[in-house]
Amino acid sequence: AIVGVAHDYGGSVNDVVLSAIDGALARLVESRVEVAERFVVSVPVSRRQATTATELGNQVGVAPIELPGLSDRGERLRVIVGRGALIRSAPHGASAALLGPLFRLLAKLGCLRWFINRQRLVNSFVTNLRGPEQRLHFLGAAITDVFPVVGISGNVTVSFAVFSYAGTLSVSVIADPDAVDDLDLLREALQDELDGYIRLRSGAIDGYA
Repeated sequence: AIVGVAHDYGGSVNDVVLSAIDGALARLVESRVEVAERFVVSVPVSRRQATTATELGNQVGVAPIELPGLSDRGERLRVIVGRGALIRSAPHGASAALLGPLFRLLAKLGCLRWFINRQRLVNSFVTNLRGPEQRLHFLGAAITDVFPVVGISGNVTVSFAVFSYAGTLSVSVIADPDAVDDLDLLREALQDELDGYIRLRSGAIDGYA
């Protein structure tokens, strides 16, 4: 169903998930009686166009994408689809060209950890990996579920890992328990946002959107 929503808006599954995360974060902030007009998340971007016998492996960079924090799900998704297209069309290696020299300089000066603990570039990390479309087996037993796990670092207190496997989309929420003691609220809001997109596609009336 999420694939269908993505196609309806001319985007990707990742765009739909980003929009759901945007909505969930906005609801979490609202529950804390705080205000945030936007969120910036770091997403991986593949720069590999093709492989050869001598050039294999990944060519992955990272890019910040601004999430608008809009309450209307359809409008929010349209904005994110447009911004995602701009990121994907960026020149090869653009993120590495911008961030690589900065990080190397900070590491050389011994300031990298200080910077990571105080950075104001992103609010969260979102990692998306497309897995096998068919179930895998191990020693003859079917692997029924795969759950992604990523880490958090510095002053980023919550991150999201997205993984598709055998027709199922999983989103893991990893958080610092001291900074995010309302993780259940965030998890429930995220599930509701994803369900909301399915209802939106079916034409059901959604009071929140």
